[in-house]
Amino acid sequence: MQLPARLGSATRSLTGKLRELATHARLHPLRVAGRVLAVLLALELVYLGVANGIARSNLVKDLVKISGQFQLDYASAYTLWPGHLHVKNVRLLAEDYNVQFSLEFEQVSVRLILPELLFRKVHVTAVEASGTRFRFRHKVVVVGDDADRLAAYPPIPGFADPPLYRGLRPPPIPDDEYALWEVRAEKVDASITELWGLEYRFRGRARAVGSFVVRPARWVQVEPASLTLETGTLTMGDELVASEVKGRVTCSVPDMDVQASEGLDVLKDISATIKVDLSRGELGFLNVYLPPAEATKLSGQADWAFDINVQRAVIQVGSIVSLEAKPLAVSAEFASLSGGVSLQVARKPQALSAVSFAFSAPLITVSKPKQQSASPTLEQVEARLQVETVDLTKEPVVGEGRLAVRRALLPSLAWLDEPGAAYRGTAEAVFEAKRDPAGITSGELALKLSEGRLAKDDFVANGQLRSHVTFVRGASPNAPLRLPKAQLSLSQVSIRSGEKRSEAFGAIVDASGFEISASEPPSASGAVSIHVTSAEALLPLVLGGPLKGIASTALDLGALTAQAAVTLSAAGFAVKGLHAKSGNMKLKGYLSSRTGSAGANGAFLVTAGFVNVGVTLQGGSTEVSPFVGDDWLAGSGTTPSKDRKQPQG
Repeated sequence: MQLPARLGSATRSLTGKLRELATHARLHPLRVAGRVLAVLLALELVYLGVANGIARSNLVKDLVKISGQFQLDYASAYTLWPGHLHVKNVRLLAEDYNVQFSLEFEQVSVRLILPELLFRKVHVTAVEASGTRFRFRHKVVVVGDDADRLAAYPPIPGFADPPLYRGLRPPPIPDDEYALWEVRAEKVDASITELWGLEYRFRGRARAVGSFVVRPARWVQVEPASLTLETGTLTMGDELVASEVKGRVTCSVPDMDVQASEGLDVLKDISATIKVDLSRGELGFLNVYLPPAEATKLSGQADWAFDINVQRAVIQVGSIVSLEAKPLAVSAEFASLSGGVSLQVARKPQALSAVSFAFSAPLITVSKPKQQSASPTLEQVEARLQVETVDLTKEPVVGEGRLAVRRALLPSLAWLDEPGAAYRGTAEAVFEAKRDPAGITSGELALKLSEGRLAKDDFVANGQLRSHVTFVRGASPNAPLRLPKAQLSLSQVSIRSGEKRSEAFGAIVDASGFEISASEPPSASGAVSIHVTSAEALLPLVLGGPLKGIASTALDLGALTAQAAVTLSAAGFAVKGLHAKSGNMKLKGYLSSRTGSAGANGAFLVTAGFVNVGVTLQGGSTEVSPFVGDDWLAGSGTTPSKDRKQPQG
């Protein structure tokens, strides 16, 4: 009986021990966890103390400055967890040989992968920023004529104004000496209040999202990033560009090798879309691009619309830029133009490899100061042009085009009055010029002057005028401008000079076939014919009453016809092969004059019936030789010869 009792007692004792051991076993993991938590808490406290101490000190700012790439400043910073940083009033400056920029945030929170800092890499896995302000400017060699434009550049405290190039461009960094920091930012989300790039400044509400990687001077990658312009204004210096700006811009740079990309070839690594509207704007900002000495100024209200898609430097079908100016005003010292204008630049589906430019203005009015007469107008002005390339890295090639003015009207020529000269009448004109796909330019001009009158001193001319000119020019840069048709018709013309007054007459001048050379120096040459309805009507201008009657009877003057070959150039003029006839009077000869010479040189043989009279002009003097033979002109002292220089056509 004792043995079983003892066995039971031992069993109970062992069970109790086992239970005690089990209890200790259950408590041990909790103790371990507690100790781990204590260690982590201690580490966190150490991290908080050290990290926030560093953040509040200038250590980070100094380290960034030592890198030689950036300057960093901020008002305060704190961190509650490793890699999570919250900073207020941040300002980052950066500069290289070509550009300068500043990036400011009112508040920014970032998540960093701390170990990568040991390898000169700033890897940010998330960025949330507010109150973002970005300023960017490119350096220039000299200010020169760009003073007004540079005045609109953003000031960047810490950099001198204006931003000039300093010294020589540094050579590329060899791979074995490369020590610049790589910056990788992912999941960037920034609210923006200011974007100021070069002379253009946006202020309002915008948001930028995306990711990017930059290895300075080596490699760039931008994941699909976007900039949304919610609302704001766009200015250039003090000039308003647009009162309301809305739209969205996207950009993608899959893989840009910086060293292998130069000039416009950079665009081959970029794809972007721009869909932005600029409303209720002004055009005065464009004056900054005009030469400083230019008195011409632009003004007017404008609405712009951009819908552009560029993939690796190629403009995509459907891209369009449009401008509506109501009105556009162009002011100069002597006159101003004003009118509603539409401009459109687009790549249309039917143009496989061309960008088209289209301009239209229903009515343009020309005015000048202190002018009481009705102003000239241009009606239905239209222009279009195709540029045969859609690749932004290639030289544009001008294609076909057209310019037309359906009607140009000058209601009163009094608008042209000047001191000592008065004009009256009405003038109308129609103009059109075209360029075909082969590069050949052609067109025509028609002019009509009704009830025209010119009065200057004691000279007065009245009459009607009609003119029609067609022109054509080949595709070659040196091709001449030919005038297949060039006619001027005068009717009901009368001329008064002092007390002398002509009778009414008409005239036709025909210079069809004339050519204007594009070479240097420019010149023009061709045959000219003149027909006057009555030479007798002109006699009162040169002869008194009795002599007029005698001459009219003796010469039996009627219509006057004349032909000659004419050459005009900067060197002077030459008239050769002149033949004229009216009634019993004939005239033939030649005439030339060099620029700067004392007078014209030439010779004329005047024939009336059987009587010949020779007239010689030499350096401003005149010699008359009566009763000469029919061959006198061939032997005259001023006959053109191979040894005598004549103005060249």
